[in-house]
Amino acid sequence: MRVSVGYTIYNKEHLMSNIVGSLGWLDDTDELIFLFDSCKDNSLGELLRLQKYLPINSEIIVPDEELFEIKANNEILKRAKNDVIILFQDDMICKDHNFKEKVFRVISSYKPSELGLMGARSGYELDGTPNFPPVCRYNVSNWERKLEQVGEKLKDGEFKERTVLNRGPLVFTKNLINDIGYLNEDLFPLWGDDVDYCCRAVSKGRKNVVFEAEIYSPLEWGTMRNKHKTYPLGDGSVGTAGTVMRRNWKYLYNKWGNLLKEQYENRDRVWVETT
Repeated sequence: MRVSVGYTIYNKEHLMSNIVGSLGWLDDTDELIFLFDSCKDNSLGELLRLQKYLPINSEIIVPDEELFEIKANNEILKRAKNDVIILFQDDMICKDHNFKEKVFRVISSYKPSELGLMGARSGYELDGTPNFPPVCRYNVSNWERKLEQVGEKLKDGEFKERTVLNRGPLVFTKNLINDIGYLNEDLFPLWGDDVDYCCRAVSKGRKNVVFEAEIYSPLEWGTMRNKHKTYPLGDGSVGTAGTVMRRNWKYLYNKWGNLLKEQYENRDRVWVETT
């Protein structure tokens, strides 16, 4: 199975050696794409210095303007050539040399038209209320940064269906993209597009799947957890991550509240537990 792996990088000079060193599970049939999104540090220089240690050649994208998470991810999805595309965040390291095999196991368990989004972090249900923050229920987790968020822990090689997947890493197929499109840029600049994409897949009768894999991502590595950082809101104003999340949750509730409530209330019928 050929995969395309994409990393969007924002000020991760100190993690580039970790990222480069974690990609040994790729081979020469695969594709590797790095997008450097308005980095203010020497992230790009570090990759160029370490490039000789990569298992395959990489494509490097440096946009003319800052794209932020959703548009940057879409740029990689649109450029990727292979039928399976894996999006990593720049604070997530894959330590699983069987990662491709685990992805293929999920893919081979479904008809192409039945499979939705895949993720190697966690899956859950939302009860479809307008309350913010939304409450995640029936969590099944590969990993989470906080122990209280884990819920049911996936066993080695296990995968399960849930309505919503938590970002990181996410796995798309070209079949899925051709059916429902790219990440929703109405939610620019970030947050909630994974929820929206999962709901779009479910609305087409597809199943979203969370699978076990070894991913390393300490809490202190993340960029979005800086509560003082601001983001453009699309109308010329800016707001904190909290402002963006509240705005986007209102959008998601208005669009998908009924679907989320239906999935939540019918959870025993809509899930398939696979080991």
